[in-house]
Amino acid sequence: TGGGGNTANGPSSTIAGGYSNEVNEDGRGASVFGGYSNVVDEELSTVVGGGSNKASGYGSSVFGGYSNEANGEESVVVGGSINQAEDKLSAVFGGQKNKAQEFYSSVFGGYGSKAEGGWSSAVGGQNTEANEDYSTSIGGQPPESCVDDQAFAQKRLNCRMVSNGSAGFIEKACKKKHNYGTGKKTMLKNICPKACGNC
Repeated sequence: TGGGGNTANGPSSTIAGGYSNEVNEDGRGASVFGGYSNVVDEELSTVVGGGSNKASGYGSSVFGGYSNEANGEESVVVGGSINQAEDKLSAVFGGQKNKAQEFYSSVFGGYGSKAEGGWSSAVGGQNTEANEDYSTSIGGQPPESCVDDQAFAQKRLNCRMVSNGSAGFIEKACKKKHNYGTGKKTMLKNICPKACGNC
C-alpha cells in the first residue's frame, strides 16, 4: 500500500508505504510499515520505519533507526544505528553499534556496548560490557581500560574493589595493578573512567 518498489513475498504479509522494502518468502504474517530498504525474513516479524533495518528472528521487531538487526526469536531493536539483538528475547534500545547477544539480554543506549550474559544489561557509556549471567554494567569504559582483568582474577579480586584514596594513589593502583590499600572502597568501574581515564 503506497510507496514504491516494495515487495511482499511472504504469505499474508504486509508492506504499508515506504520505498524498496521487502518481506521475503519465509515472512508469513510479517510486516513493514514505511521507511526504506528494510527487510523482513521471518514469520510474524516487523520493521517499522527507518532505513536498511532487518528483522530475521521469529516474531522479532525493529522500530526505526538505521541498519539495525533483530536476529533472535522475539528480539527487539528500538532506534539508533548498527545495533543487533542476537538471541531470544534480547533487546537493544538506541545508541550505536550495540549488541545484545544472549537470552533476555539488553543494551540501553551508549556506543559499542555488549550484553553477553543471559539476563544481563549494559547501560549507556562507551564499550560498556555485561559479561556474566544476571550482570549489570552501567556506563563508562569497561574495567580493562585501566586494570587488566586477568591480573585481578589471579589475585582473586575479580575487579570488584580498589582503594578510594587520593587521585595519585588511584592512578598508581590502576597503572601498576597492585597496592590496593586499606582506605574507603569504591567500585573499580567508577574509579577508572573518573580518575584514570585510559590508563
